[in-house]
Amino acid sequence: MGKRKTRKYRSKPGKRLPKSKPVDSVRQITADELAKRERYFGFLVIAALLVFGIYQSVLYFGHKVVPISDFPDIVRVGHDLLHRWSGCCRLHFRTWSAGGIRI
Repeated sequence: MGKRKTRKYRSKPGKRLPKSKPVDSVRQITADELAKRERYFGFLVIAALLVFGIYQSVLYFGHKVVPISDFPDIVRVGHDLLHRWSGCCRLHFRTWSAGGIRI
């Protein structure tokens, strides 16, 4: 058999790390400090939203909005559903509203 393997990073009984001092009390935050932190947090949120808005405007610069061709059919199906739920008329589904799939 071979030699017994020992762990390289295991601390030996004679060489222990010194214990850190225990924390007896937690520092209390004053009302002024709390108000200052809340104000900084508000500024941080506003700055993050501003950066996100700038990113989106650069990303979609020159983008043209084109409506889908099935929009009138989707609206008609929606109106049919509303009339069905109110009990006014029968349903005549020709398309699904998801992707314009013919059934």
